Order: sequence, then C-alpha cells, then structure tokens
Amino acid sequence: MMLQMEEKLQQNQLHFHFFDGKKFKTTVIGILLRTPLTKEDVTKTSLLAEVLKNGCTLYPSKQAVAIKTEEMYGSIFDVSILKKGDEQILFFYFEFIKCNEDLLEEGIQFLLDMQKPYAPNNEFPQDVMEREKRFLRKKIQGRKDNKKEYAKIRCLEEMCQGEAFGVYAEGYEEDLEHINGKNLYQHYQKIRKKASIEVLFMGEEDQKKIAEKKLKSLEMLEADLWTLPHMNPKMQTGKKKEIKEVMPVAQSRLCIGFTTGIAPHSREIPSLLVLSELLGGSSSSLLFEEMREKEGLCYYVNSFLYRLKGILFVQAGIEADCYDKAIDITENLLQKLQKEKVSDQRLETAKEGLLNYFAQFTDSQTAQMDFAIDEYLAGTNWSQKRFMKKIERVSAEDICKISQNVQLDTIYFLQAEER
Repeated sequence: MMLQMEEKLQQNQLHFHFFDGKKFKTTVIGILLRTPLTKEDVTKTSLLAEVLKNGCTLYPSKQAVAIKTEEMYGSIFDVSILKKGDEQILFFYFEFIKCNEDLLEEGIQFLLDMQKPYAPNNEFPQDVMEREKRFLRKKIQGRKDNKKEYAKIRCLEEMCQGEAFGVYAEGYEEDLEHINGKNLYQHYQKIRKKASIEVLFMGEEDQKKIAEKKLKSLEMLEADLWTLPHMNPKMQTGKKKEIKEVMPVAQSRLCIGFTTGIAPHSREIPSLLVLSELLGGSSSSLLFEEMREKEGLCYYVNSFLYRLKGILFVQAGIEADCYDKAIDITENLLQKLQKEKVSDQRLETAKEGLLNYFAQFTDSQTAQMDFAIDEYLAGTNWSQKRFMKKIERVSAEDICKISQNVQLDTIYFLQAEER
C-alpha cells in the first residue's frame, strides 16, 4: 500500500508526521533539525553529526550507546547530514524491533536522551573533538577518490557559485581548525533553538498517540526560528559556464548542468522526471543509445533531476577527445525533444521505468520517508500513488512543452592527463 505523510502536530517549531508501518517488522523514528545551508556554518553542522554519535549525558560514550542499543534487541541509531535544496538537515535516525508499549517508550526516551549530548562544562570533550575532526578531514579529502562523484560536486559548485546549493554539505577542511568543543556546543544549542523540527514516525496506528505525546517534549518553549529559504529553482542566467580541470584519472568525466526554471511544487515536475528518464535514465534512453551504442563515445552516461532546485543533470565517462561530440549529441537530443513528439513506445518505456523505481519504495521504510519529506519540503504533499498517477498521465505533448524550459548552464570536464 502506498503511504502518504500526514502532518498531525504543528506548534512553534515542531511538526509530527505519521506513517502507517504495519507491514514492517521494525519501528522507525527520524528527527530532522532543519537549518539554512550556509558556508559559515556548514562544517560545524557536519562535524556535529559525528560528535553527537559519541554519547549523551546518560550514555556518555560510544560504547555506552552501543550497549544500550544492543539491550533494545539490536536497535540501530545514527546521526547524519542531509542536503535538501538550500537546507542542511541534521538527521537523527532510530530503528528498533516492534515489541510492546514498554519498548516503544524506552526507544523514544533513548532518542530524546541522545538530544542531550555529553558535554561537561558545556563543552564537547577534547578527545572526541580531535578524533571526529580527523575523521571528517579524511572524509572531505576523500571526496576526490570517487571521481564520478567528485565531478558532480564540482559541477554543482560552479553552477551554483555564490548560492546555497553550491555549498558542499560535508564541509570544508580549512574550517576545521577554527572549531573547538566549546563553540561547537554553542552551535548545537543555537540549532536546538532556531531549527524547525520534523519528527517522522513509522509504526503502528495504536502507537501514534504515545509517540506524539513523548516526542512533543522536543519543542522549545522559547524558539527563535530561522527563516528557512524557499524551495525555489536555480535561476536561468542565459550565460554558459565551461570549466576544465586536469587530474590523473583513468577516464575523463563530463558533467552538464541544465536549468529548467521549474519550481519543486510545480504540476510539471512529473513531466520533467519523464523527460530526464527519456534523456538518460536507463539503457533504453536516448543518450545511452546515441552516445554509447551508436557512437561508442562513453563508458557510461545518465541523467537525473535535482527536483528541489529544478536542475537537470547529465554525466558521462568519456575519452578526452570525445568532449565536443558528447556535448553536441546531448544538445541535439534536447533540441529534437523540443521540436518532435517522442514515440508512444519510447514514452511508455520511460514511464514504466520511473513507475518501477517508485514502486520499490513500498519495501523500504527509509525510501518512503525520504520521498514524503521531499514532498513536504516541496509543498505538494503528494502520496506515492498520486505521484505515480501523474507520471502515467504525462503525454508526448507535455514532453515537448517542458523541454522548452531546459537551458544549458554549466559544463564541467574532469580531464585525464595526457600520456
């Protein structure tokens, strides 16, 4: 059964969302602290995600946390960072086996306890800070290890230069030296007071009131909330950027960012998703057939959509001397979609691929919750069933119309060194 996020409680800063999870064997609770994505605070918030795993007042070490979760039948606890549009979200995740009301209350209480980190004298311990800063430094440095991912990040940085979405959500190495246990704890207290809080609860219907009542305690009595940025699409500038970077890589990586001007709440989003699928979503896509099978230009090619920013993205692994031809093929295919109706067979194949992708969400608690929070942030709150119905109704005329909005904005090329 497709699930729809349901908002049940709205006060100053806390929104409670319930998901019917009776088909699953575990209960999942997520707490999202929504903050503006800024260069000033991004590294602190990213580091917080690591530091907060190290314990709370009641369980003051990673070992104590591990012992407690094991006592609760091997429950899973984690803290991570999500990048959603122009927001950086501190995400607490807790999953535990369905049992009885006592375990439910114990699990919720554990998650609430973990909101009160172990910080003697209002300062995170020095050994924890040093360890987690080393870990985050290696993580930031390691972004170059995955050249495909690195090229995508760099393209977005160049495309959204000076904008929030261009900020790297894991943070920046040069900022780490200015962070200590005291100012990081102060940053966490600021987040607790100013962040909008989304509580996601996927469990049994009869557990909802218990969870809602206990999780209400997260609400700050005196909150001074951040004004979070609207989920607006990347603006079209009409100016094409072209960036080339040389690196010792086995194959060159091409990334092309297109603006669409389509807002995340727009009724045209399903059409835009189908367009992306047609262009490079699978082995039956136009780019794959033309660039790989017909011309043999690439090792891989695909396209996808950053819905919350209205950015259509194409990436490919190519030989350096195929650069111009790969770009020409991509632009020509888009122009063809703008001028000619796509065949019924090709359109149905693309829609079927998307529908199969969304249908898989029913077997994953985290995928369902991620879909629903995107819908909530976009302001549409469509259920999966409704969303899929909209995809089914996309026509060839819709594809022609929506493709008119697509404009090439940024080309990034990670070029292999000449041998």
